[in-house]
Amino acid sequence: MTFTSLLTSAQATAINDPFFTDIQAGTLSEHPDLHVIKTYFDPSCYRDALFDECGITYPSQLQNAVNKRRAEYLAARYCTQQVLNRLGYSGFQVTNAQDRSPIWPDNICGSISHSASCAIALAASCNQYRIIGVDIEQEIKSDTIKSVSPSIINDNEMKLLTECPLPFAQAFTLAFSIKESLFKALYPHVKRFFDFHAAEITSINCSDYAISIKLLQTLSNEYRAGSQFHGNFALMPQQQVLTYMVQ
Repeated sequence: MTFTSLLTSAQATAINDPFFTDIQAGTLSEHPDLHVIKTYFDPSCYRDALFDECGITYPSQLQNAVNKRRAEYLAARYCTQQVLNRLGYSGFQVTNAQDRSPIWPDNICGSISHSASCAIALAASCNQYRIIGVDIEQEIKSDTIKSVSPSIINDNEMKLLTECPLPFAQAFTLAFSIKESLFKALYPHVKRFFDFHAAEITSINCSDYAISIKLLQTLSNEYRAGSQFHGNFALMPQQQVLTYMVQ
């Protein structure tokens, strides 16, 4: 299943530039009040003038960045711009706080992610949703998995991923990604950093593309050890994995 098949009212947003290769807008079928913008982009077609052409402020932190980083930032901020337009916040620009977390309008809950060729933004009114987290990852290579695995998953999760019908590299990338989505979903509420071992994946359902995860550490009075969360995933083109968590 691809992420596009989860979108309702999906439509391409016309923009006449080869940098944006495919733009889709819509809502999630199971969350009709949640707005989604996703775009694929071609970093080789990036140029600085695109910031002005898209009406996005060029941030000072990109002055010394390579074009790859500038392209990723532009694509991600284009998605946030478009998703906020649909929520009635035309002209609002999502910037970063000192802790690098995105600053959304006061009544908006949202999340952003990008890979080297895809960017996505999810957002909705805080009246409808309290936590939103999204993450997209390029499939992690086997040699990298060997070196980082101990810092990402525990023994229970290793057993779960080994038994999962997905190829192990894809399953591991899924585990990495859902923990990133959990972090993005909870950080605005707990306001503290926590590592991958703060939570444990408890189930992966490849029929429903669903995944469950629980906290092993208490992060706040509201989000205590044992708290359960449920997310979803999609297997994307170009060997990418996307996860999201909405509650």
